[in-house]
Amino acid sequence: MAVPVIIDTDIGDDIDDALALAMALRSPEVELLAVTTVFQRAELRARLALLLLEAYGRPEIPVHVGADRPLLGSVRPDWAPNQAGALEGGPVGSPAAGHAAEILVREGMRRDDLVLVAVGAMTNVALAFALEPRLAERVRVVAMAGAWDRGGPEWNVQCDPEAVAAVLAAGARVDFVGLDVTTKVVLRDRDLRTLASARGAAEQALTRFVRAWQRGWDRDEGYQQLTSYIYCHP
Repeated sequence: MAVPVIIDTDIGDDIDDALALAMALRSPEVELLAVTTVFQRAELRARLALLLLEAYGRPEIPVHVGADRPLLGSVRPDWAPNQAGALEGGPVGSPAAGHAAEILVREGMRRDDLVLVAVGAMTNVALAFALEPRLAERVRVVAMAGAWDRGGPEWNVQCDPEAVAAVLAAGARVDFVGLDVTTKVVLRDRDLRTLASARGAAEQALTRFVRAWQRGWDRDEGYQQLTSYIYCHP
């Protein structure tokens, strides 16, 4: 039986979020109920998610815009997802109504087997637990966060450390997938060539994401970039 999943993402910066979404869309063990977006320019990130969903033939999956800013503090006002260039391929649909946190509450209270896959700052998840404290007892959170093998904090934690603390304090089951695990997955030139040579709309859209990411981070085709994949197993 497929696992019901909502992916909460800051898609548009590093390429790992787009790859995680693409993998979920091609995984029969995942029932993707919705995508929610978080962090700076969350509405633009929602459009990027919509682009991939349409390319993968899943436009019926709703995308909901969430928090632009962390619970406390602020983010750089000029921050913009470097993969925004992928939108140059044409218009996409519009995000669905309803704030991301409200959607997490709605879906989580409808069932007791929902998995929240958080691959960005945990602001939306923290807000959802604040809106409905009982939600923490009903859902499982799988988070790309943490850096157990290094001294400094991992990026998703840096973006909203108070949200991480709030999620943990709520008592939810949280499985962290840290950089010590995710950086073992390498995206090599031959993988990119295989992806770019595929003629399907999905693969071509994902290639646009990768190319935009390369330009945004001044990459060339000789890189061996470490990327993260979030697996949700039944």
